[in-house]
Amino acid sequence: MLSEQEIEVMLNGVDYECEPGTAGDIHALVEEHAELAAEVGRLKGERDRLQAENAELLAKLERSNPMPVKRERTLFGDHVCPNCDAAFIGIVKVNGKLRNTTPYCGNCGQRIDWGEDA
Repeated sequence: MLSEQEIEVMLNGVDYECEPGTAGDIHALVEEHAELAAEVGRLKGERDRLQAENAELLAKLERSNPMPVKRERTLFGDHVCPNCDAAFIGIVKVNGKLRNTTPYCGNCGQRIDWGEDA
């Protein structure tokens, strides 16, 4: 049960329509208000969690669309991720030609379109 002081603070500026002599009704309204405020807080937390999950899923979806590899000389090779600029070192020799067998960036997960380099 809330103290009289807590009730005063919560009712400050709020006009509840209660008949005189129904202090219990005011206490019930304040308790209901506190319960609703707690539920609103819980729902806001759930909304924030879902928004973060949605942003993560959208980022994964964007990274699933292949982007052409960037040709850029680094200490580790000549190809870097178009999303995060991580160098690709998974180059192997297949049928006498150098090929990269990495379909995704190991750093950020971006799907890679190797074009003619594939």
